[in-house]
Amino acid sequence: MNRKSFTSKLQTITGFLLFALAYYSPFLLDSSGFDAPDTQVNALLSEALATPAIQIGLLRTAATHLVLLILCYSAVLWIADQVARSTQLHRGVARLVFLLTAWLTLVYGNGLLFPLSNYSFTLNTPGFPLIARVGGLILACGAVAALAKAAWSKRQVFGIVLVGIIGISLGASYWIRPAQATNAAKRNVIIVGIDSLSDQMATAMLPNLPHLAALLDRSERFKRAYTPLGRTFPAWTLILGGESPAASGALFNLRSLGHVHTKRLVTDELRKNGYQTAFAMDERRFSNMDESFGFDHVVGPKDGALDFILQRVNDTPLTNLLLQTPVAHYLLPYSRLNVDSDINYDAKGFVDATLAAPTGAKPLFLAVHFETAHFPFKTRHATHVFHDSNMFVAEQKTALTVVDAQIGRLMKGLGRRGYLNDALVIVLSDHGEGLGELEATTTRDGKPYQVKAYGHGADLMSEGENRIVLGLLRFQGGKPVNAHSTRSDQVSLLDLRAVIERYVHDGQVQLPKHDGCVLVETGIRFLAAASYKGLDREKLADEAAGYYAIDSAGRLHLREDRLPELVATKDVGWRCHDELTFWSNADQRYFAYRLLDDGTRLVETAPAADDIARIEAYRNELKSSVGG
Repeated sequence: MNRKSFTSKLQTITGFLLFALAYYSPFLLDSSGFDAPDTQVNALLSEALATPAIQIGLLRTAATHLVLLILCYSAVLWIADQVARSTQLHRGVARLVFLLTAWLTLVYGNGLLFPLSNYSFTLNTPGFPLIARVGGLILACGAVAALAKAAWSKRQVFGIVLVGIIGISLGASYWIRPAQATNAAKRNVIIVGIDSLSDQMATAMLPNLPHLAALLDRSERFKRAYTPLGRTFPAWTLILGGESPAASGALFNLRSLGHVHTKRLVTDELRKNGYQTAFAMDERRFSNMDESFGFDHVVGPKDGALDFILQRVNDTPLTNLLLQTPVAHYLLPYSRLNVDSDINYDAKGFVDATLAAPTGAKPLFLAVHFETAHFPFKTRHATHVFHDSNMFVAEQKTALTVVDAQIGRLMKGLGRRGYLNDALVIVLSDHGEGLGELEATTTRDGKPYQVKAYGHGADLMSEGENRIVLGLLRFQGGKPVNAHSTRSDQVSLLDLRAVIERYVHDGQVQLPKHDGCVLVETGIRFLAAASYKGLDREKLADEAAGYYAIDSAGRLHLREDRLPELVATKDVGWRCHDELTFWSNADQRYFAYRLLDDGTRLVETAPAADDIARIEAYRNELKSSVGG
């Protein structure tokens, strides 16, 4: 290698390092995410980094970032060199100008396409938008000139490359487009799940949610439907298994799958009867539900501890663009189709991937769970922004419009593929959401008491947290055929397995009327998450870290040795149509309330001995299930 060649390569490498430094400068300048972690968080992080599956995921992410940056850098250098040859401009000057221009364009374009991005900090600098636009124009003109010159001098090669690019693009478009079914099987079962949607919020928002309204307005709708446990993973296990958390083992989010019964679910029965089964969920950091739950296809981000680590890292202009393509499923699997990566979440892509999952003419069981309406309700896809004196109410309303659009796209796609020619559609929410609103004023020990909650799975007295959306409707010929009706008898998610099995057996959509009582319980309650106002994620991580471990697959799960103390902190209740009795762990005693005015007015009463006996029996079952 001669001196001139060596110098040129050294300049190219140095230029790349400087370009990379500029590209990642937002991370270097923002120190907010690099505070010293708590001892327990540090221990969990060390455990994660020592796990081979985590190491492989980190290497894949790093390699993806590097390749994207090299491709971008090489393309900019090529354009600069072509312009330099055409204009007699010094090559070094041309490269410097175009590299700087490229970075400015990336920053500005990222801010426009991904407005929630933390990367584009420079948008706050006066005059930056104008500078970036001018720079982008220069880069575009240079690219056109460079491509024109290359096309003129190497017409055949350029033509082949151009045709190849067009062919690959068209092929990719065809690949990700859901196939058209011509002979879909009968008695398909479709569950449309919405996270954190209370019945009250749904009722208030229906005029603004046309696609959800179109389903609920033609359904048999249950106005007194409740979740036995207001957390996503236990709730879906309840739906599929029809068993209590103590019986199924799904006591909390992120319970180790080895302790959850996954072989006696409705999905297994359906597969034995020739069904194909699919589950789609666009945020999995609190639910490790996978193929072991009887699913042939699972759509959504890859589950694992890296979900908690990589979202900030993958917030760069090039990765944000990559995450809008199916290729990211292989390169950045923890961020692709992930609502928690709200900066670059692809709302339409999630629905399209869901529609593409089922294949062939087998009857379909499809369960879809939309997470955008879950706290913190961040989204870049909203077409309408709501306002309210309670910011959390406004933000959830805004997020629900995104979910509604996804439901519309899903139902249209299912209809196009023929899956609605004969189908049971169940619309539900896994739990509601407390948004800090005053829900009721009652008494506790004779003293005034306000029911006012945040979150879910935390307060058994909160209608907002526990009363869910539930509607059943039958589709034939692509359209709903049952008349709308409303029922006020109490039902729960535990009732749905029987509905599905009845429909598959004889085609009848029926949930027998009953006023049966149901056992209800709370999930994990961390003090740092007691209120959304001033919620500090670092404090929450510090409080929670000691309860979790990492398995060999890189998944985060609850430590089994901590479960007895977590189970002991549960509030457990017996909810009937007109009365709620529950054990309060904080007060170490029982309370009971009569439920009046459709369950919205609570009047304190004395706990009945029979109710206490049922609750005590279940509390003992919970303790026994974890060796307590």
